[in-house]
Amino acid sequence: MSNPASSIPWLPTLSRDEARSTSHRASWLITVCIFIFSSALAEQEAVKSVIELAKRARDSVVTLISEREVAILSGLPTDLQRNSAQYVAGDLRIQNKLQRTLASGIVFDDAGHVVTLGSALAPGSRYYIKPRGKRRREVQIIGSDFITNIAVYKGDTAGLVPVVLARNKLSVGQNVLAIANPFGLEGSVTSSQIAGLDRFIESNHHAYSGLIQLTTPLNPGEMGGLLVNQNGEAEGMLSFSYGGESLSRQPNISFAIPFTRVDRIARQLIENGKPIYGWLGITVKEPADGNGGALVHSVPDAASPVKDSILKDDLILRVDEQEITHPLWLQSLVLSSVPGTEVELTLLRGGQDGQQEIKQKVMLLKAPDNPPLVQILVEPVFIGASLTSMTEEIRRTLGFGRRGGVLITETVKDSPAYRTGLRPGDILIALAGKPLTSHQQCLRLLTSVSKGFHVDFYRDGLFHSVMVEGAPSMRASRATYEKVD
Repeated sequence: MSNPASSIPWLPTLSRDEARSTSHRASWLITVCIFIFSSALAEQEAVKSVIELAKRARDSVVTLISEREVAILSGLPTDLQRNSAQYVAGDLRIQNKLQRTLASGIVFDDAGHVVTLGSALAPGSRYYIKPRGKRRREVQIIGSDFITNIAVYKGDTAGLVPVVLARNKLSVGQNVLAIANPFGLEGSVTSSQIAGLDRFIESNHHAYSGLIQLTTPLNPGEMGGLLVNQNGEAEGMLSFSYGGESLSRQPNISFAIPFTRVDRIARQLIENGKPIYGWLGITVKEPADGNGGALVHSVPDAASPVKDSILKDDLILRVDEQEITHPLWLQSLVLSSVPGTEVELTLLRGGQDGQQEIKQKVMLLKAPDNPPLVQILVEPVFIGASLTSMTEEIRRTLGFGRRGGVLITETVKDSPAYRTGLRPGDILIALAGKPLTSHQQCLRLLTSVSKGFHVDFYRDGLFHSVMVEGAPSMRASRATYEKVD
């Protein structure tokens, strides 16, 4: 039988090899098309999965609001005015203002508990939660922990969904979602990735260990928000952003506290009213040569189970695989751990044969109620006043010729300072019998005084003395000394 195709002059005749090559090309094109189509379907399914995940997780996040009435001293020269030759000092006056702070919070359980970052809200306030799209509800603070910076509130969480703790370990590069309320914009969802694990960061009054580093920065109001994995499980609580040398409002990267730690501390605050810390039973200091590590300053007593493992002048280099670059790192790492945990210490110990590295396994103890802490990691007493150091311009404006002193620029209504009669415009001269020279010095004094102490101050040409009954507060280190916008 003749080939029909050979009778059609415009249809080319293919050899067997050419036909085989054409068939292979066609098969390759079909495979590529199937791959592209399958990838598009997979991407579409992944997008749907993220959308569904975000919908569920958003019901576990609320806006936390603190409100307090403050009296503010206005009329002081600003930095811009001081640099202007035309500036003339105006009349000083006191203005009353409702001060509001926003943060994010995570629904912790079915009993109405909400967790957030302890330093996110101002003290001396009334507190509220606002679920997405609903009216706000008043809550009460149950407890807060200055060391880990975790706080628990309780109120009506009906209709909200408690978070589920993640079961698997995080990995660097893993995709995660951050759900929070930046600037009060409820239920905002941000896609991020895990940039690093077990990070150590020191801020002005906190040292954090074991942090989760994220690839995206945080905005005001996102602190205390939720970090979830692809299964919608809680991996962390958004804590703060970091911009270069210090915490900044224009940050580059951000961090989250692992939710395993949040879960443990929150449960302890709910059940016992206070957290339980790990403890080595030693005090440490920074080595004189500044080469890193934590130098043992005092050793455990004779009854301690670790008395033979750690000696005075040992240099602690590592805890398990974590390098210790500063005593604060060691302190934060140990305090954040569970008593009874076994850790391996790498020590540099001197002897007759010179220094040698040794390894010792020890069991972490339970910390005492008031453990001795390194440097400034001590909670200041809250007095409810914002202070500023006296400058020459302020002295001239107020007609105050003496050196020293600290100016009150704000007081919180019903705070310890307010109840004792201290008001904006008063100049604090001495605290607990010690002359004041700057607000930084005042902060240091407030970390060491008892709750009741004398304050000497100057007002309208006269000197006065009052007894202030301070109160511990998670926000004391900031709210007492810095204006909260």
